[in-house]
Amino acid sequence: AQIPTGTKHRVGKGLIAVQFVISAVLISAVLIVHLQLNFVKQQPVGFDKDHIVVLPLTGDEAQDKALVFKESILQLARVSNVSALSEVPLEGITQNGFFPEGSSIPITVHQLDADEDLLSAMHIRLASGRYFSHQFPADKDGYIINQALADKLGWKEPLGKTIRRDGIHSIIGVVENFHFTSLHDKIEPLIITNKPWHGRFGFLVVRYHDLAPAKLIAQLQQLWKQQATSAPFDYWFLDQAFDRLYKSEEKFRQLFAGFSILSVVLSLAGVFGLVLLNLKQRTKEIGIRKVLGASVADIIGITAKKFMMPVLIAGVVAIPIAWYYAESWLQQFAYRIELTWWMFALSGLVVTLFSLGLIGIQSGIAATVKPTQNLRTE
Repeated sequence: AQIPTGTKHRVGKGLIAVQFVISAVLISAVLIVHLQLNFVKQQPVGFDKDHIVVLPLTGDEAQDKALVFKESILQLARVSNVSALSEVPLEGITQNGFFPEGSSIPITVHQLDADEDLLSAMHIRLASGRYFSHQFPADKDGYIINQALADKLGWKEPLGKTIRRDGIHSIIGVVENFHFTSLHDKIEPLIITNKPWHGRFGFLVVRYHDLAPAKLIAQLQQLWKQQATSAPFDYWFLDQAFDRLYKSEEKFRQLFAGFSILSVVLSLAGVFGLVLLNLKQRTKEIGIRKVLGASVADIIGITAKKFMMPVLIAGVVAIPIAWYYAESWLQQFAYRIELTWWMFALSGLVVTLFSLGLIGIQSGIAATVKPTQNLRTE
């Protein structure tokens, strides 16, 4: 038995509605991923990550000559500051156990070992107290903590408090919180010491003030060969490394963008076919309406009403689905955008406008045919 034309039409509308739901969800996903990635990339990290080149100190020879190499780099015209440190604030910092003053239970805290130029090289702000300085050699045994650790310990006046690990260390300064991993994670407690493990630092961070750093890299490579001949020369830029932290999200955005375009194209193809079939079946009706005085706009409006209901239903269904999955995806970020209604309404509007445009063009073409020609059509 042949399937009735009306049933085919309803099935076609249902399939179009499903396609539009998928399209609206995907478009919302692309928009939200885009907004979140822009948010995390523009979010202040607590220090200036631009114009910093990082030099890994690979091998004993490079680490032993780190301070000599640092002094050589400081002589370069394009360099404003250099700091030696155990790890670069990027993908996390080593944790160790510490005993805060008045506690017999150890806590796990991130530990960064750095020289006296860390704050000036990376533009990290001091909240209170002072940082390590050659003017105060006794401070070398002291600790700098971040505000997150002071808050965790409930220390409103942390200066002068002590923390025990291989001896007792006084708190000489507090730095403002800064990110040392991606914005997937909250800023955790941190201790900065002035004594690296075995007296060796692992990296040099070089702050430069040249917009075209190619010449600087060449100069650094030349100095490296002079100071650490057996170690391979390597470097990377801190701002680019931070961007790479969100590489998987960038691929996610590109993938969703591709699927969104494909889904919208398929949806519009379905609308095109269904509208074309409907107009072909209503050729005489359109001719009679024109004879009775209906305008092109009237015919477009009548046709649009028949097909906009699936689109509107799709929009209503798509919003809670898109909201649920967007909220679930955003949960992986400690710092994130807040979802608002316009993010989802925009995707529905895009789909609706594309559909109306397609329906209007096809209906307009059918409505401009001479009524006598339509009435002769069987």
